[in-house]
Amino acid sequence: MAYRVLADHARMLTVCITDGARPDFHNQGYVVKKILRRAVRYAREKLNTPTGTLASLVPIVVESLGGAFPELKSNPESVMQVINQEEKQFLKTLTKGQKYLKKHISNLGSQKNVSGKVAWKMHNSFGYSIDLTNKIAKENNVSINLEEYEEERRKSKEITAQGGIKNQQKMRKIALSGQDIEMLRKQKVPVTNTISVYETKYNPLTNKHIISDVKTEILAIKTGNEFVTEVDKGVECGIITTSTSFYTEAGGQVADVGIVLNNQSNTCLDVSDVLNNQSNTCLDVSDVQSYSGYVLHSGKSNTTMKVADEVTLQVDSDHRTKVMRNHSATHLLNFALQKVIPDTSQKGSLVASDKLRFDFSVMDPLSMNDLQRIFDIVNNLIQEALPQDTSHVPLNTAYTIPNLQAAFGKAYGDDVRVVTFGKKVNELLSGNCAGQSSVELCGGTHVENTSEIKKFIITSQKAFSSGVRRLEAVTGELAEEVECNGNKRKEEVEQMQNKVLD
Repeated sequence: MAYRVLADHARMLTVCITDGARPDFHNQGYVVKKILRRAVRYAREKLNTPTGTLASLVPIVVESLGGAFPELKSNPESVMQVINQEEKQFLKTLTKGQKYLKKHISNLGSQKNVSGKVAWKMHNSFGYSIDLTNKIAKENNVSINLEEYEEERRKSKEITAQGGIKNQQKMRKIALSGQDIEMLRKQKVPVTNTISVYETKYNPLTNKHIISDVKTEILAIKTGNEFVTEVDKGVECGIITTSTSFYTEAGGQVADVGIVLNNQSNTCLDVSDVLNNQSNTCLDVSDVQSYSGYVLHSGKSNTTMKVADEVTLQVDSDHRTKVMRNHSATHLLNFALQKVIPDTSQKGSLVASDKLRFDFSVMDPLSMNDLQRIFDIVNNLIQEALPQDTSHVPLNTAYTIPNLQAAFGKAYGDDVRVVTFGKKVNELLSGNCAGQSSVELCGGTHVENTSEIKKFIITSQKAFSSGVRRLEAVTGELAEEVECNGNKRKEEVEQMQNKVLD
């Protein structure tokens, strides 16, 4: 029985990891992580196997299933590496977690119920999934307070979503709940028209994109937990308008910042992205979010506002341009990574005005040679001045494009937005893929030509989680400044070395 359990786990892990899944704390990655860790514990405690036993079963799985699933033969060594890496990581905390849980179980007495706080610490501090902790509890004839566990998990998730305990003061003050959305629908408030979000015009003299102001009408005002018809000056609120030119935070890209003007051209609301730490000195910071099609522009009112007021939305073009550069550079970085590490996949990203961040699957740190190759590929694409093309196509049609990059596990609609650099979307759909570069499913904002990015510099590389590493980079004038400072430091070091040699 014990050997069958291990064999079943080995088969599942081999197939999933070959298919691109990686151990993680989110979505399908969490399923892989908890099954892998459950198998490691079972092998160690029930069969007393040495480290690496689980990974050693991969070649056997490939041999038995490779005929039906030839993809398994592509890179079994990589699958073994992922399993061994995760096992090594888990073994660091396996014993500590067992001791912690057994101590609490032994102190229960007649209660026979482990608190949710203990179960959450097993997950958060020792890497035990709730399933594994529950299994150990049952083996010791006790249960877990799952309601308390879920409450602890919810509180931790809420804190993490706002940047950690230190950033709790930045928690979103204005938001739309499910009840709010239902009420808006019952009152027949139309969803926000966002067609103007992507209507920009590039000015080569300033190297900036100009976003036209949008004249619109306030349809609803939200303050705290209620909708109101009017707000006075100095009130934290959110407004829903008939249309907007503001990009809402989505897909790793931060929201636009800007202002809302009334008919007298007075600033009645300053709109800034809380996650990007952008704010004017005289007004509080808020954000721009979309809730089931309703775009909520939040901030502190600078004058009286009423429902049905006609206002003008004005996006900060400088901020938008920097974000567009970084988002387009993120696509080029993803393309370069596919060239340097063919079996890698994107695990997350952040596109802000001052930097870009990209998480990807890889077991070992990138070498200096790998980083140099990535740097060269991205900057060569920038120098080639590749035009950007965007098209909405059916999802099934988009998937016929070779080397299309899409978020693993993400649910897409029937129609998707394809963004390319180099070839036009129609050319790729017709099979003309020669010289193809970046092609992704994406709803973000981008430059019209890669030359607008100007420069790309990687500023850091670090481990993010098991099997996932993170690159941070800058573009544009900031990248040129970083490069200049780097060259100066290099010259200073060389001068010091020459003095020592003299």
